Amino acid sequence: MNIPLLAALEIGSSRTTLLVGEPDENGVMHVVGKGCVPSIGVRKGEIVNFPNVVQCVTQAVTKVVAEKKFDIGCVLLAASGGYIGSLTNYGSTPIRSHDHVVSQDDIDEVQELAGSVVLPTPTLARMHTIAQKYKLDGQTGIVRPEGLKGSTLGLGMLVIHAERGPIENLQNAVSAASLDVEDVVFSTLAASHAVLSQEQRDAGVAIIDLGGGTTGMVAFADGVPMDAWSLAVGGDHVTNDISFAFNMPTQRAQSLKHEYGSALPGGGSERIAVPADFGISDRTIAVNALRTVINARMDELFRIFRDRLDHKGLTRKLGAGVVLTGGGAALPGVAELAQSIFRVPCTIGTLQNITGLEEEAHPESFAVPAGLLIYGMKSSHKRHGEQGGLLDSLRRRLGI
Repeated sequence: MNIPLLAALEIGSSRTTLLVGEPDENGVMHVVGKGCVPSIGVRKGEIVNFPNVVQCVTQAVTKVVAEKKFDIGCVLLAASGGYIGSLTNYGSTPIRSHDHVVSQDDIDEVQELAGSVVLPTPTLARMHTIAQKYKLDGQTGIVRPEGLKGSTLGLGMLVIHAERGPIENLQNAVSAASLDVEDVVFSTLAASHAVLSQEQRDAGVAIIDLGGGTTGMVAFADGVPMDAWSLAVGGDHVTNDISFAFNMPTQRAQSLKHEYGSALPGGGSERIAVPADFGISDRTIAVNALRTVINARMDELFRIFRDRLDHKGLTRKLGAGVVLTGGGAALPGVAELAQSIFRVPCTIGTLQNITGLEEEAHPESFAVPAGLLIYGMKSSHKRHGEQGGLLDSLRRRLGI
């Protein structure tokens, strides 16, 4: 392959990460540059302080450039937040040839029809339109219909959409840091490229990305995405719950979560010494009480996603279970809690076909930017049915 270096940027609620990757001829992505800084000015996946975000992006770029002397001009950008959702649209067209054999023209037409959906509000823009399986008359689950005979060709299309405002704010922050945006990708869809195998997709699997301010999900069945959704609830909410429950600053709550936290209740009679804070004297809190607070929030979060999967009829199709990624996947007991709620096998995602992040304490927390690099590598050849993206939609709207 003759593919240049790729750069992936995730402006998360907890940290801003820039990865530079170099693909080899075997399709393996080698991370050759990394810049991570704490995020300032991002809340629940949305920018709340523009200058601070620009500064974070600039610092991440500076770290990479200072170390490796790369010339980074263009990035793939991840987006997450409660402003991202999806819907499925179905299109069909008659086979017009005299012999009723499906041609490429028929396929192009049904793809256009399935993708031509009016979004619920004018403030929404399409991020991805992803072709699912074709239907030819009564036959379903068709992957490549060209050459088959029938009378009507149908196709389902998953349309992932987002509010334009938050996305444009992210783009503007990147531009203010003297970078160009090549494409904007739903963060959990990006993560799926880093941790899911084709076998898992074929068997049916849901990936849940547990971020600092948001949690995203993409569910696959029969090899294709069937649902995508993001919720503005993440690890920061667990920290805030601890802070409120025990009347302590969020920084100390975060420290206790990392040192003693678990998604499962328990801890026996062990107690934690808490130094004086803001006029509150020295005290101790029970480990079990801390973990009970964490468990309540994580239990609620997983049940929200389980209810959505149940409503979509997808839970029973998850033969490969649920895969957890993101910083929240490092929380002890999180996979066990998820498994008890989803009632399918739940595991922590591991990076596949990616090198250069092995020494990280929690490589799964890099699933989004690492997946962006693989997404970019694949997109340089073929977008795997993803017909157009958010930038194309915005450019059409702006007439550029």
